[in-house]
Amino acid sequence: MQDTCPVATRAWWAAPWGRAPTNVRPRVFLDADETRVDPASIVLHQDDAVVPTDARILRSEKLVVVELRPAQPLAPGTPYQVLGNEGDRTVRLLGFETTDGPDTRSPVWAGVTKTTVVAAPARPSSCHTGGLYALLDIARPEGDARDLAFAVWVAGDSRIDPDAPSFIVDAWEGRRLIIGGGLSPFPRNLRLPETGAVRLVVAAIDPSGNRSVPVEVTLDMGAALPEHPPWTDEWIVTARRMESLRRAGETDVHLPTTSIEELKRAGYAGERVVLRVCVSPAGDVDEVKMLNPDPARLTPAFVDHYRRAIGAWKFWPLEVAGQPARMCAFPTYNYVLRR
Repeated sequence: MQDTCPVATRAWWAAPWGRAPTNVRPRVFLDADETRVDPASIVLHQDDAVVPTDARILRSEKLVVVELRPAQPLAPGTPYQVLGNEGDRTVRLLGFETTDGPDTRSPVWAGVTKTTVVAAPARPSSCHTGGLYALLDIARPEGDARDLAFAVWVAGDSRIDPDAPSFIVDAWEGRRLIIGGGLSPFPRNLRLPETGAVRLVVAAIDPSGNRSVPVEVTLDMGAALPEHPPWTDEWIVTARRMESLRRAGETDVHLPTTSIEELKRAGYAGERVVLRVCVSPAGDVDEVKMLNPDPARLTPAFVDHYRRAIGAWKFWPLEVAGQPARMCAFPTYNYVLRR
């Protein structure tokens, strides 16, 4: 059996977490191939009551974005949550507390600094599922950019509707947009042609729907690079492949009692912990990064628990063309918390 990249690690994600202005438009991003959350079921709640919203559902290939636009400004200093139906159960997708008022300032963003088009054949034991995708390196927006997303319009002959983008994406690690498909764990958001040029219009968009000045980007599909792009010296492997090369360290990472209680206090009945783990060519762990839950919502002790446990792992090197190479994977741990 061939390994495949664990695309389920991003079945859904949402923003903003923490604090949000009273004119916030909560967004939930769904991978249509991986999630069981019904987009039409997603609602905003406050004190067990549904808050009236205009729910906008954007579908582009495998990416589904649900944006909830409240009919009235939300109450200041009040907690809210976004719920949805996953099969026969209701799940909490997002939680935030409003600030004292609205945010009407437009994001300030300098645009795209570099574009790279990649033609990736499907490759076992990697995150390349086969297809064309573009990497858009972005300038860092001014101010707090944690909850910024990016609206994308596919520019044709018709006039662009500023209130109806083709799709909305978030920035991977805050510095790069993934357009197209063929690179997991990112759902395909646009089917790119093999030849010609694709003209896009991109704007930063904050949680309140305020937009930056849009910029135009042209993708030269004839300049697509082969499967291993030059923007990284690492090879993405599956968690299973990484595990097969591990020679020392505990297999299971158990949550300490203090972490379990922390999640319970945050209202979780269960949680999926997703990590990015990288191993040097010498076989030592040189990076452990928590992707889910958001580390900002947890105590440093929770994150450090994983860094210490996984940092002690030892590996036989991954060999590429007979040479040791750096590898990264996205191991996932699923917990069910009993009250």
